Amino acid sequence: MLDPNAQAGWAGCVSLGPTEVRLWIVKGTQCATGHDQDFSLADVLEAGLRAKITGLNEREREAVIADCIADTLAQIADMNQLVHEYANEN
Repeated sequence: MLDPNAQAGWAGCVSLGPTEVRLWIVKGTQCATGHDQDFSLADVLEAGLRAKITGLNEREREAVIADCIADTLAQIADMNQLVHEYANEN
């Protein structure tokens, strides 16, 4: 689980490959210089949603969750397309 009290100075990174997509979180602002900590996509989404919905009423929470799900699905579709384009080029 991501530490919600340590939001400053954390970066999220994704690497795409033809056979593997890797998501990781690092302490620091540069993915190349930070200490890798692998988290599942579910862990990252949960931590992000938890931070965004704190203090919201039920209707606002539902809107934030729906927006997050739609955005996540769109990003996964984009990553999938990029992986397939890369595979077709090589």
